[in-house]
Amino acid sequence: MELDIAEFRKMEAELHGFELPDFSMKFYYDEMRNARKFRVSSKGVNSSDAVEYDYILRGIAFACKEEELNIDDLFKRIKLQPTAKELRYNLLVNGHKDFWRGLNRNSLSEFIDWLERNPIYIHYVTLNNLYYAIVDIVDSLWETQSQFCFSQEWVCLLKAALYEVVCKNKEEFYAILGHYEYPDVSDQNIRDFCMEIVCFIENYGDENDFYLECFRQMLKTNAKQGRLLYAQGEEKGELIREYYQMRISRCYMFKNSFHHFDIEEEDMKMMRDVRLLYDGKEFCNYDFVESTGNKLIQVADAVVGLLSNLFHFIDITTEEEFLNLLQNATPKQKKNIKSIAQLIERSEEKNITMLQNLNDISITRRRGRFLTLMQIIV
Repeated sequence: MELDIAEFRKMEAELHGFELPDFSMKFYYDEMRNARKFRVSSKGVNSSDAVEYDYILRGIAFACKEEELNIDDLFKRIKLQPTAKELRYNLLVNGHKDFWRGLNRNSLSEFIDWLERNPIYIHYVTLNNLYYAIVDIVDSLWETQSQFCFSQEWVCLLKAALYEVVCKNKEEFYAILGHYEYPDVSDQNIRDFCMEIVCFIENYGDENDFYLECFRQMLKTNAKQGRLLYAQGEEKGELIREYYQMRISRCYMFKNSFHHFDIEEEDMKMMRDVRLLYDGKEFCNYDFVESTGNKLIQVADAVVGLLSNLFHFIDITTEEEFLNLLQNATPKQKKNIKSIAQLIERSEEKNITMLQNLNDISITRRRGRFLTLMQIIV
């Protein structure tokens, strides 16, 4: 498959409102929560973890020469045990499951301090599996009702309304998807499929939710039309087939940079079949490397673990609970959480963080909570 990236880059930049990133950097990646295949049947989904946790592709980026980072100095400072084959977040926190307690570990402090003192940026994209799987139902509305596609913000609010009601009633919604073999609903079942979702909203939705009511009315219209474009023609029950496209998009968005991915066999196979073109010329700006032999990939892996645990902490911690933790926090905990916030802020200013799925309601909500917590720290 050939992919001429010029138009893709332009569309994505316009969609999310950022300038095309034409600078040159070296990106190092690792991933987390790769569900491989995310499927639904009449019995539910094949992985509850794929619903509870986002897929994450993250790591570090820098413009300087690799030797300027003095990576060997970092490994001396964190004092990994001789039995450790490679650096991982769990080793930095001595296996602590509690993110807040982990912030008190000397090895994690050394790691965060090294990140902060060097010209390193943190980059990440995330994919909410459930959101990504169901919002095609909203996108299908525009084929028959394009006059109501007022703006990108409007579309996102409709998607958010659907996602919110589904999150509160997952099993009931899974049953509908599984029964009609979504995303391969047959032509003769489109009307019933749409009307079952209408009934689902009537039974479980907030009747005062303006956007949910708009979606319900539009879905009724689509039921009469017998059309739901993106709910048809795919593998029965297969909500997400692969994640390699997220790697591809990083390569073409940052076309002047080089991207080093940790080895992932399935994605490697898929990416070999994609020829990237720019101005009609083929280029390749990525490779896959074994983490055990590359310390910068190991740093990327540790960053993935750090941010994953940070975002989970943000998701489950109320502002009141956070204030109580701060009151009893050690100087090390306060310094580390503030340093992480500054690292993320530095990276966001460079526009290398969430260039995908900015409209995912779970991400925007988390981002708002993150800003609130960081303001409390300051």
